Amino acid sequence: MLAGKLNPQVSIDYDTTEKIFETTVTGSAVTSIDITGLEGDTDEQYMLDVSRVDDGNCANLAVRFNGDTGSNYGYQLLSGSDTTTVAARGATVYLLFGVSGTTGYLSGGNMLIHAKSGYVRTVLCNYTQNVTGTTVDTLRTLGQAWNNTGDEITSINILNSGAGDLGIGTSISLYRRIEA
Repeated sequence: MLAGKLNPQVSIDYDTTEKIFETTVTGSAVTSIDITGLEGDTDEQYMLDVSRVDDGNCANLAVRFNGDTGSNYGYQLLSGSDTTTVAARGATVYLLFGVSGTTGYLSGGNMLIHAKSGYVRTVLCNYTQNVTGTTVDTLRTLGQAWNNTGDEITSINILNSGAGDLGIGTSISLYRRIEA
């Protein structure tokens, strides 16, 4: 992913991304995946890419920063499900990132995280859910926020909000932006 900026000499300096974490669930389903050792104030921007294989227990795929389980995450949702559209907003105890409810179905997408402390952390998330074959049940776009302005993001936890697990084949990648 490249983003350009023009300098006075009319040359282009490119920002780029670097993959800093990657895993795929193998062997057996897992309850959560933790990405630690992050430096949100230095990196300032992350992109989280997830493809979840459902193990049959319907639950939101959830993301938390620094283990925060308080109701500190706000969202504005736009959703298209089958032929129905929805807009909603609220607060919850995690960032939303997809739902599936049938074994082997897929959900996932990407989440752009503005991580620098001193500001409410904003997140833009696009994902699909309940995908099988050529059927995509739902497409969602969410503007989300974490209201903790003081703590540097040092970890990201990815989990199901309910009793379900991240099924075999679930893959997760995290990228950080590198300024030119």
